[in-house]
Amino acid sequence: NLVSPQSVRDSGLTSIFIKTRQYMGLKILFIDHAFHLKTKSTEFFVEILRILGNVEEKYDESWSSGTLKYQCSSISKSFDLIVVFQLSDVIFELIKTKHPNLVFIPMYDGVHKKDRLFWNRLKNVKIINFSSALHTTCLSHHLNSYHLQYFPEAFNFSPAEYENPKLFFWQRRSYPNWQTVSSILPPAQFERIHIHTALDPNQKTDITPTTSEKRIHNITTSEWFESKDDFVSKLKEFNLFFIPREREGIGFSFLDAMSLGLIPIGFDQPTFNEYVIDKINGFIVDKKQRLDLPPLQKVSENLEKNLRDGRINYEKQLPSLEKFLTAPMKDSLSYYSLARSFLLGKQ
Repeated sequence: NLVSPQSVRDSGLTSIFIKTRQYMGLKILFIDHAFHLKTKSTEFFVEILRILGNVEEKYDESWSSGTLKYQCSSISKSFDLIVVFQLSDVIFELIKTKHPNLVFIPMYDGVHKKDRLFWNRLKNVKIINFSSALHTTCLSHHLNSYHLQYFPEAFNFSPAEYENPKLFFWQRRSYPNWQTVSSILPPAQFERIHIHTALDPNQKTDITPTTSEKRIHNITTSEWFESKDDFVSKLKEFNLFFIPREREGIGFSFLDAMSLGLIPIGFDQPTFNEYVIDKINGFIVDKKQRLDLPPLQKVSENLEKNLRDGRINYEKQLPSLEKFLTAPMKDSLSYYSLARSFLLGKQ
């Protein structure tokens, strides 16, 4: 089913680009995973689209029923631009309509193992990648890919002091779990630990701290908060953040934490390793090795500079993203040619 949101939302991440661009009047359809209505993780992109025209948002719930219950052919003809976030079944249905301006936004964690047949089906679609690794994959398959590395604004960068490490771990999947975290990071080095168990769809876990561990290591727990503000308030009590997934599509969980001043800890996988340099602006850990934390102040200073520089570069890129979005497929191939030439030049 496609469920329209009840009201227009403000992501709070309005950039200078958004404030100064001229409204273009396009009719745009944005189709996304219904789970993102809860996480609010794609609002920043809808905000960009609203500058280009009137955006009709549709949220797909077929992940819970296993089947698509709408006809893509009946919704595609009246739109100038159709953007599909993450949902490969939907974009494949829309490709059949031969719409001239289809954009697909895949997530690295969902498609990194896909074979050539999958990618070949996307040859008549424009692709926006938030992972440089996935962008390279698309170019290797001769696809029209645009790489955009998202950075949040760092205006809320106000971490707790760093002398006493305090760890926040958001458990979203069965792995990583408390056993993973405690084997890599000796719990005794933390003044406090908080485990936020808010699982992704179809995920479950039964690996949690024992009553004794909670008492000895000052561990608190939570599930879904009433609002994102409540979640942010809890995050601000901590200064370190262990990522909830081994691989990410964009990485909003750790990016939001970083923007508040929490130093990220995660694995050597995209997209985490595309943002974090080990011991410079965060920590990249190995499942088989323990990490004893060094002093954190310098890492925090590097992190703040990285966020501010990254945000500037992100906003500078938005005008070219606008051109990529609005140009029909046949007129946007120059982006593919330039990107592939650059990739081959680096090899």
